[in-house]
Amino acid sequence: APGVTDVHDLHAWTITSGMNVVSAHVVLAADATPGDVLDHLGLCLSGDFDVNHSTFQLETPEHVAWEARASQPKH
Repeated sequence: APGVTDVHDLHAWTITSGMNVVSAHVVLAADATPGDVLDHLGLCLSGDFDVNHSTFQLETPEHVAWEARASQPKH
């Protein structure tokens, strides 16, 4: 999607028959407009994949680097 550089922790499941759900962490490009990215992702999932509900955690590249450091074992 425009404005997206990476996606991780993607989960897709069906709550009940016909109720498809997606959640994901989405890393934004430096020039991304968060609202536009959310609109694009939601329209893509509902139109192309029949996903009725989606939740996205928007992240900056700096946050991803911080998560990687925070998850390292402490000595």
